[in-house]
Amino acid sequence: MLRVLIAAVVGGILVFIWGAISHMLLGLGDYGVHMDKLPQEEAIVATLSESIPESGLYFVPGMDRSITDDQQQWDEAAARMKTGPTAFMVVTKEGYDGNMTKQLIAEAATSTAAALVAAVMLLAVRGPYVLRVALVAGMGLFASLSYGASEVIWYKFPIEFGSAQLVDQVVGWAIAGIFMAAIVKRPRAAG
Repeated sequence: MLRVLIAAVVGGILVFIWGAISHMLLGLGDYGVHMDKLPQEEAIVATLSESIPESGLYFVPGMDRSITDDQQQWDEAAARMKTGPTAFMVVTKEGYDGNMTKQLIAEAATSTAAALVAAVMLLAVRGPYVLRVALVAGMGLFASLSYGASEVIWYKFPIEFGSAQLVDQVVGWAIAGIFMAAIVKRPRAAG
């Protein structure tokens, strides 16, 4: 069990470090993301501040979800979506101080928790080292296809963003897998 915990910590640290490299040096986190100041940004921010009641995730154009059986409302919403523009927004009413310490700690913790899952799964796998590395890398692919692809499909995240996140996850977990598969070895059957 100690090897599983060691592998989890090593894997979590490696994925975290890879994430820093992929985002800060390679810019994978910026693919498909427009970070430039919008024209009339002050007016947009003022409108958001006045119009949005609380922090949360919003899809525009919206509709009154309490009325689910009104076909006319559904048709109008579909027409507004078809003509655009549409938006998928994370709104933080209270702002953000820019200090990333809490986010970095949370990211390191979740990377380590995910690495713990991978390390436990490695216990169950008999096979060559390369297969065990591929299993961990495959977990990054699985995560990207099962969740990240949905962002592109349903919420129209840019394909460049989804593709970069897929590369980020697969490479990060492959790097972690190289070390984790060497640390966690399935015990040989007695006999």
